[in-house]
Amino acid sequence: MSPKPTGGLVKIKYIYKGPIAVQEAHVNWKMSFLNENDQLVIKQLTVPVGGSELQGTVDSKDAAAVSVVDAPFPCLQLVNPCFDIKVSPMAMKSRDVVSTDVIQADSIGGPTALQPGQGATLRVLGGSLPQGSSWVWYEGQCNGTPVGKGRSLVISPRGSTTYFVKAEPGSTACLSTTVRMDNRSVAPQRVSGPTTLCNGEALSLSIVGGALGVDAEWVWYSGACGSTKVGTGRTLTTTAQTKGTNSTSTTYFVRAEGKYNTTECAKQTVEVTGNSEAPSAISAAGPTQFCEGSPVPVLLKVVGGKLAPGARWAWYAGSCSGQPLGLGDTFSASPSASTVYLVRAEGTCTPSASASLSIQVISKSVAAQGISGPNSVTRKAPFVLQVQGGQLGDNAQWNWYANDCSKGKLLGTGSSLTLKLRKPTVVFVKAVSSCGQTECVSKSVVAGSARSWEHAFQAQKFLHFGIGFGIDYNHASIMTGRQNFNRSNGTVRNDTVRSEADAFGVVGEFTFHPIIKNGFSLGIQSSAALGTGIYSLMSASSSEASKRFSYYEFRVGGEMALGARRFKLLLTQEHRLREYRFENQSTVWEINQRDKSYFSKLGVGTRIGAYGRDKKVANTVDLQGFLVRSNHNFDAKNIYANLANWNVGAGINWWCHNKIGLRLEGTLQDVQKSFNPLNASMYGAQFNASLVLKEDFFR
Repeated sequence: MSPKPTGGLVKIKYIYKGPIAVQEAHVNWKMSFLNENDQLVIKQLTVPVGGSELQGTVDSKDAAAVSVVDAPFPCLQLVNPCFDIKVSPMAMKSRDVVSTDVIQADSIGGPTALQPGQGATLRVLGGSLPQGSSWVWYEGQCNGTPVGKGRSLVISPRGSTTYFVKAEPGSTACLSTTVRMDNRSVAPQRVSGPTTLCNGEALSLSIVGGALGVDAEWVWYSGACGSTKVGTGRTLTTTAQTKGTNSTSTTYFVRAEGKYNTTECAKQTVEVTGNSEAPSAISAAGPTQFCEGSPVPVLLKVVGGKLAPGARWAWYAGSCSGQPLGLGDTFSASPSASTVYLVRAEGTCTPSASASLSIQVISKSVAAQGISGPNSVTRKAPFVLQVQGGQLGDNAQWNWYANDCSKGKLLGTGSSLTLKLRKPTVVFVKAVSSCGQTECVSKSVVAGSARSWEHAFQAQKFLHFGIGFGIDYNHASIMTGRQNFNRSNGTVRNDTVRSEADAFGVVGEFTFHPIIKNGFSLGIQSSAALGTGIYSLMSASSSEASKRFSYYEFRVGGEMALGARRFKLLLTQEHRLREYRFENQSTVWEINQRDKSYFSKLGVGTRIGAYGRDKKVANTVDLQGFLVRSNHNFDAKNIYANLANWNVGAGINWWCHNKIGLRLEGTLQDVQKSFNPLNASMYGAQFNASLVLKEDFFR
């Protein structure tokens, strides 16, 4: 037999070794244990050792080993694993019997002496409980105020204390144990924390080992044990301080002080290193500015500042990162390009702030390769010359001269020059700086006379064509007044009818200018549009009727612009064909199934803006008024056939940087009564807008 715990449960294996009987035979026995409720349980067990009910494993004919493994059961303590063994032809029924008797505990297990702050666990040894009873713990006296229940009790006494335990309900006597407490403190073993710090850093020291007695505390001192009090508690937190760049050391002490005793001190010595003072400047024993190609070593020296023990001056270029260029209070600099030198103090602690000095190496200029611009210009007309090639050095500029590069008149400075000449002139340019000047380059410009209008028409001759696609919107509104005659009562009633049409579509556009320049342009414009919309009729005497329609439109026209660079007179002429196709459905009002319209437009206005050949950008705005003659042909019952009259309108056309074309137009309409069989007066207006994304090409 051997107990095997399984996660709080116990298995017991019994092995019978002996002869196997032919007749029926059983071995019956009992075992006892304490369950999870501290109750004594007697378990009846049996195993067959002969007959047909034999179980287990037979090892031999003469002697066999029969094993029985009991099912797992909760067990706090095994009392008697095997007793009352009997061999019988009959098997005893397996069962568990819980005892109703209280068995007195043997004793209380646990420590009997503790240090201050130390905890422990007390435990009942032996004994058992009947069902419904439990072990009850008391402090100071039995049958007082309970301090816990169960076979064990966790304690943390502040002084010597007697603990009692007994079974309740039940008739067992109280068991007791006394735990003595030493009220005196125990000295700390040592102090944990850094031994070296920099000025201004946080210092944290803590106690290792030791224990506080009753009404005691940890007290920290500096200089000597019991001298200058600097804090209390198990940890001391303060700031490391020293004066100036000097290093100082301080010894910290800690001990327990209380009512019953004062312990010996533990100590820790901390050395505080001072911070270096930053330098105020860098002095240079030589020039701090010289020309490229003639470097002069410059001796740099630290000005001001003070090093802390163990620190040194470190020199850098550009920024204080990476490895220093040198160490010490002086440094010899020989830069090949403009450089900022820095120096700071570096040591055990944080580096100081740095001082800096800039040494400038003035780069040389590269001579220009030429001058771009016209060879001949109009007298007193402005023109621009531009430096070609070359490169300016540090603090250099381009100087322009007339007729002589060294003694000639200074015309201006910069990479470009705007001039107005009255006579032929040779223009020179060179780069000038404190490190010298480059070779001159020149250009001869002839100034002649010309009429301003001739120049405007001859300049910037180039072609243009462009294509674009976008969206198209049309709106038309007509107000009609008429008289209705009632045959039944002979009365006449005035009626007003308003018709409106809104349509959206897509549009493609093509533009061609065989001549386009700032003084004169001549061009052809055409477009095609396709879309759909809603046509509505509304009157005071009948309900609203609407009809969907589709439309297409073709435009072709020409333009001529004449004038100055920014403002030009604009003349336009355009022909337009537009056809509406209505859905075939019956409505209150008879709407024509097809409306084909022809328009002729004559316009006059102004063009604001200019064309730019060099940048290939055109940015113009056209403002114009126009006359429009429309001719309508309706196929439904020939109403209003061949209607034709002149109307007025206005529009704006914006050509924005070759990419966007925006056109807005509005026209007033006055439909004459001679074309109206209903003897109605008709007035209306039309509005058209289109937005086109364009791509333009110039030659």
